[in-house]
Amino acid sequence: MNTSYGWIKLYRCLLDDPLWQCGTNEQKIILITLLLMANHAEAKWQWNGRPYHCKPGQMITSLNSIQEKIGKRISLFQIRYAIKHFEMMGFLINKSSKTGRLITICNWESYQSNDKMFHNEVAQIASTSPQLRHQIVTTSPHLTRM
Repeated sequence: MNTSYGWIKLYRCLLDDPLWQCGTNEQKIILITLLLMANHAEAKWQWNGRPYHCKPGQMITSLNSIQEKIGKRISLFQIRYAIKHFEMMGFLINKSSKTGRLITICNWESYQSNDKMFHNEVAQIASTSPQLRHQIVTTSPHLTRM
């Protein structure tokens, strides 16, 4: 699967999260890189010698692959330590094996949800109340005016 296209959502509330506030610059780079590397749709990979269906928010990778995306200035030790730290903070689940590691970003769906689903929810709410519809449309910059 080609992961060099598409986009991710990055919410500003991350700035208030202890994961970000207490993280080193290297950990912040690793965090963003892992978000960018995660599958955005289901994909089939081989893991532990078997086919594996990665769900959105998961990836099968290695420390070397992560370092390749980040650059050599961040060491394998820093990446390994960051993954362990992110796991303790509840940001991800890491399952490593001899053939790679399966990383699952926790709560991926809650902040990488489909915009179409969001627009459907907004449309459903807005159709029930004219005042609410006006408030949603005038305060949501990514929605067009009705």
